[in-house]
Amino acid sequence: MCNKKNKIAFVCSTYVQIMRMFQIKKEIPEFYGKADLYLVHDMFNNMEFIRRLENTNEFDNVFYFNVNEYKSIKVLHYIYGKKYRDIFKKNIYDKVISFNIEEVISQVLFNLNKSQENFEFHCVEDGPGGYEVYKPEQYKWSHIYRWLGIEKQYYNIKTWWTGCPEYMKFPNDCSVDIKKLPAIKIGDYKLLKTINYVFDYKNENELDNIECLIMEESHFEDGLIPNNEDYIFYKKIISKYSNVHFAIKLHPRTKVNRFEGLIPVIKNNNAPWELILWNRIISKKSDLLQLSIACGTMMSDKFLYDYEGPKMLLARLFLDIIKPINGYRRVNEKTIDKYEKFKQSYKEPDKFMLPKEESEIYEMLDDYFQNTR
Repeated sequence: MCNKKNKIAFVCSTYVQIMRMFQIKKEIPEFYGKADLYLVHDMFNNMEFIRRLENTNEFDNVFYFNVNEYKSIKVLHYIYGKKYRDIFKKNIYDKVISFNIEEVISQVLFNLNKSQENFEFHCVEDGPGGYEVYKPEQYKWSHIYRWLGIEKQYYNIKTWWTGCPEYMKFPNDCSVDIKKLPAIKIGDYKLLKTINYVFDYKNENELDNIECLIMEESHFEDGLIPNNEDYIFYKKIISKYSNVHFAIKLHPRTKVNRFEGLIPVIKNNNAPWELILWNRIISKKSDLLQLSIACGTMMSDKFLYDYEGPKMLLARLFLDIIKPINGYRRVNEKTIDKYEKFKQSYKEPDKFMLPKEESEIYEMLDDYFQNTR
C-alpha cells in the first residue's frame, strides 16, 4: 500500500545541504512533518554515516543513490526500471525539497509526484557561491522525455529559499517566489549536538589555538597556478608573523600537502568547514582570521549564522596569476565586485579585507594583529 500524502522528500548532495536540511526541517513550518531523505552523491556511500542519520529519528527512510550508475536517460531508468521501483512506488510526497534545480533524483521525484493534489517543489540555496540562476532549456519535441511528459523541475518551483536574496540574480522571465532563509542560531546547542553526531565531529585541539587559518583552494591541484604562487604568498605572510599561530585547511581534492613542515593541517576533513567553524564560534575562543584567494566558504559564517568573522581575500593579487580555462578566469572582476558588495554587508566592513597590492596585505595584517592580540 502506498503511503498517504503529507510527507516531504529532502534531496541532498553536499554536507552543507545536510546541515541546512536539519535546520529548516526544525524551524520552517512549510517543512514540518514526516520526511524521507535522499542522498545523491558518492560522498554519502558510507553505511556508518547513513546509520547515524537514521539514528536521529528525523526521517522515516534514508535512501542512498549512486547517481553515476546510469550514463544516459537516467530519469527513465529510475522511473521505469525494476531496481528502484519499490522505493518510488511506496513513497508518495506532497513536497520535494531540493538543493539543485537539475539534480536527477529531484527530477524523478518531481515527475512522479507532480500530479498529487497541492504538490509543491521547493529549491533551497546550495551555498554562498550560488548567486546567478541559469534557465535550463526545455526538452525539444524530438526528446523522448517530452513525449513521456517528463518535465524539468525548474519551471515548477514554488519557492526558492536563500540566505542572500539581495545577491541572487534570476532570469528576467523567472517568477519564482523568493524567501529569505533564517540564520542558523549559533546558540541552538541541541541542533549542533545532532549535526555533530551525524558527522561524528571530534573537537580538534589544534584548532583551538589557531589565530589565522588559510583556506587552500583547488587552483594548484587543477594546474592553474603551476608556479606555486599561492604557497609563496602564504609562506611570506607566515614568515613575517612568526609569533602568530597559523594552520591550513587543505582543499578536499588536494593529493599532496605542499605545506607539510611549514604549518599544521586541520585534520577534521570528514566534517564540513561550516560545522567546524560553528564549534569554534561557540568555544568562546578569539575570532579566527581566515585567509584565502577567493574561497566561497569565506562567506558561509555570514550567510549561515549571521556571524561576521574576520577575513582576508587575495583575489585582486591573483587576477592575472590564475590561468584561464578556455578563456574563462575563475577569479575575475566579477569575483571582486561580488566580494566588494559582500564587504559592505558587514557591520564592520574593515573586518573583511580585500588588499589591492602586496604591501597592503601587511598593512592590514599589522593593524589587525595589533588590535586583536
